[in-house]
Amino acid sequence: MPTFQPPAPATVPTEAPAEPQPPASTVTSASSIVRPAKTSRGLIPLFASYAVLQALDVHSTLRAVNAGGTEANGLVNPLVGRPALFIAFKAAMTAGTIAGAERLSRHNRVAAWGLMLAANSAYAWVAVHNYRIAAR
Repeated sequence: MPTFQPPAPATVPTEAPAEPQPPASTVTSASSIVRPAKTSRGLIPLFASYAVLQALDVHSTLRAVNAGGTEANGLVNPLVGRPALFIAFKAAMTAGTIAGAERLSRHNRVAAWGLMLAANSAYAWVAVHNYRIAAR
């Protein structure tokens, strides 16, 4: 005679279901993450002074042109008559120079320092020159 066996009791899983994993092609290891190099702390004041000198260059150029002077830079000369465009151009050039020097500093800090020191020196001279013309 066959024996009757009751059904096995339902089991409740004790573990939470595994979370879905991303495809293997998108998994990255900690060693493969590239972290950008930090900006040299000494360059930050040079970046700030460069931005201030660019603002002084814009102000002094507009004052010199209003006093009867002319813009010597042929690339910028057409923009001086439109101050908003001139300011936007100078802001973009400033940001580009700072970004370029920051990137350069990751590979050659001495070159980045030299670039920013030369640019600051040049624009300090330009601003002083423009203010002298405006004062005439």
